[in-house]
Amino acid sequence: MNSDLQNLLLLQQADREIARLRQEIASLPRKVAVIEEKLAGSHAQLEKAKAAIKAGDSAKRKHEADIQALQQKISKYRDQSLEVKTNEQYKALLHEISFAEQGIREAEDKILETMVRAEGRDRRDRKRKIPGALPHRDR
Repeated sequence: MNSDLQNLLLLQQADREIARLRQEIASLPRKVAVIEEKLAGSHAQLEKAKAAIKAGDSAKRKHEADIQALQQKISKYRDQSLEVKTNEQYKALLHEISFAEQGIREAEDKILETMVRAEGRDRRDRKRKIPGALPHRDR
């Protein structure tokens, strides 16, 4: 084969490679934009998950505080029941104790609902593989 022809073939091959690389370079901004969009979506999901966790923890603490306050009321009512002089007063205190116990049960149910929702979110996030949304084992 003639050396000029061989050089032309090498030049043509180099031109094709240059064209392919230019196309790849031209497509990079679109690829970067798609990746950045996915990243922004993941960050938004992560922030939403963190906010939900924070709200759940806050609600749980509130319900636990409610339970503690109701337990203190029950203790106070039981102490008062030892000092009552009439059946009506005793029945009223028993009614108040019953009412407070019902409040405790409702608060405990709300805590359980919060925990179930958190567990569901955790499972859903694991399926989605949201980075950073999974609980760390070392915490």
